[in-house]
Amino acid sequence: MIYPSIYSRNSLTCNYFFFRRLGRLKPCYFYLTIFVLKMYRFLTIFLLTSVNAHSISIVNPGPKYPPTKGEVWPKPRKEFTELTYLTFDPLNFKVTETKNTCDILTSAIERYSYIVKSRAPQRDETPVSRPKRHAEEVQNLAIGVLRELQVELSEPCEDYPYLEMDEKYTLTVSEVSVLASDSVWGALRGLETFAQKFYLSNDMNELRINTSIVVDYPEYAHRGLLLDTGRHYISVANILLTLDAMAINKMNVLHWHIVDDQSFPYQSEMFPDLSLHGAYHSSMVYTKNNIAQIVEYARLRGIRVLPEFDVPGIF
Repeated sequence: MIYPSIYSRNSLTCNYFFFRRLGRLKPCYFYLTIFVLKMYRFLTIFLLTSVNAHSISIVNPGPKYPPTKGEVWPKPRKEFTELTYLTFDPLNFKVTETKNTCDILTSAIERYSYIVKSRAPQRDETPVSRPKRHAEEVQNLAIGVLRELQVELSEPCEDYPYLEMDEKYTLTVSEVSVLASDSVWGALRGLETFAQKFYLSNDMNELRINTSIVVDYPEYAHRGLLLDTGRHYISVANILLTLDAMAINKMNVLHWHIVDDQSFPYQSEMFPDLSLHGAYHSSMVYTKNNIAQIVEYARLRGIRVLPEFDVPGIF
């Protein structure tokens, strides 16, 4: 049987019998809506393609939140930063330890010295030219070259981080900057702040740091991150990278959920069959040396490792 047209000849009224015979009766306005939307799409494409391309101006809005320069994270308790700045020359800068010192502080100074010096522009790079007026304005804010950072640790170092440890520090940035703290853990946080305050000039020719005073201490004694290697194996190298990221954010606890019923990657010397049959793969295990490496790496960054073991049969 040949069905009549969807619409009658004299109007856009839907043919009632056509949809009834097909068993899918729908209101006429549904199809009219589809028709209107298709026409609207056609007209939009036509107008866009017919407009002269030279009459359209495209503006790049940039990022919604532009990156900061020389800002400290997390935000310190007290910070006073001036517009004047010091330039950084890696060949004419040194860090000295006054009063007390230890392996934790010495290692941190070497680490952060490398971080800061690696950000400085290379001397063999071609300098970027800048307008004369801009150069004069910037020159008025430059007050000299950063020559030294003195780290004053008033109390002897502690061996391992712990809950409620003292992490307060005071940082004064000038030509001879001073980082003062009663504990080595506060000195670690202050060195991180010192490294974060450096920034490159707009022409990428200089590494700068603004003169400032920072007084900081944490709001919460426990600032942790949990890693669940029982369900998702994470390589030792990536755990060490995670500890680096935690130090940047001034976190101090690694909650290591090392094993669970999904896998048992901890390699026990007394019960070797647990990891032999319980690990995802024979290569996905943590040996005694691996764990010692992670704990030591965390200790040097003021992070304590809190292990969680789920023994077989736990509820």
